[in-house]
Amino acid sequence: ATEQAAAYALPAQLTPFTVLSLLRKMEQDARLGLPADRRTELAQSIRDLERRHFGPGAETNGQTDLERLAREWVSRAS
Repeated sequence: ATEQAAAYALPAQLTPFTVLSLLRKMEQDARLGLPADRRTELAQSIRDLERRHFGPGAETNGQTDLERLAREWVSRAS
């Protein structure tokens, strides 16, 4: 079998919208092969991100967290 390029990469612009979109694509990707516990963790990360950036009293300055979160999941998906 030939090695495939990484399926996911960090978005060029890190915003709550682009990171959320990236994580949702991963969540819906059946080919990703994440174990059940990782999928549960991913779903929780998505909920946390939605709550933190789009819920009542949402943060407006979470850039560092966005990058860390995106890097962590892109690395896990590789």
